[in-house]
Amino acid sequence: MSATYLLDPAHRPTLEDWARGNTLFVFDYDSALAPRNGDRPANGNMSPEMRRHLEALAQNAAVAVISGRTRQELLQRLPHGVQWVMGNHGIDGLPQGMNNADEQRRLCSAWEAHLMSDATLWHDAPGAVIENRGRSLTLRYREAQNPVLARSRLLARAVRLTPAPRIVRGQEAIDLLPPRSFSKAEAINMLMQASDCDHVMVVGEDTTGEPVFQAAPENWLTVQVGTSVHTDARCMLKESDEVGTLLMQLCAMRQSQFGYHSPAYATGHAQHAAS
Repeated sequence: MSATYLLDPAHRPTLEDWARGNTLFVFDYDSALAPRNGDRPANGNMSPEMRRHLEALAQNAAVAVISGRTRQELLQRLPHGVQWVMGNHGIDGLPQGMNNADEQRRLCSAWEAHLMSDATLWHDAPGAVIENRGRSLTLRYREAQNPVLARSRLLARAVRLTPAPRIVRGQEAIDLLPPRSFSKAEAINMLMQASDCDHVMVVGEDTTGEPVFQAAPENWLTVQVGTSVHTDARCMLKESDEVGTLLMQLCAMRQSQFGYHSPAYATGHAQHAAS
């Protein structure tokens, strides 16, 4: 399905409806708020301008950031004021509490031990690595000698783990989550209840975001960041830099509707206008 370009002036009325409504704004971190650093994914940081725009929106709207990173990583990278910061694809930072955190950590450690002890796997996938993120595992194959073969071997081995993990396929990585953990879409539903919002705008990358796009009901405006033609998202942005433009427009539209004036927004807007 082809997605509509959200920043097209012809679609501004649609954007205004969502900006001025009782909307929860949900963002992925990598590839949305921060450009994905393919060589060193752990180093991806938001630009100062993006931080200002996100902080401005969070001062005057319900904002959540959900990522495959750990929640602690996100807290170190995000500006203060973001109401909900959720790591491990939404299972860390849920409004109702820890959601069996200790059990999930024990399970991920057991999975890691099983995978590391499989000599055949690492013979077939040299250069691949495991990252234990506490409540999830990430199998990275970008640096593997044969990434295609490594991906196939890692995936085949992952599905045989006991209990079987919930698998999220990302950019040159496979994430393994505890089987009874909430999906990102379920986490967003919980955030809607916690924020008392009746609409959601979800801005996500074009890989891990697809399950959310596919599950989204009519009161969710789904936005893919990327140029993938095959997507279930309703709208798209071409690259992460355009997320900053979107944030700035959302702030301006909400200011017009509700009459607030955010110092953070005023600074960011003035600098953007002068550039």
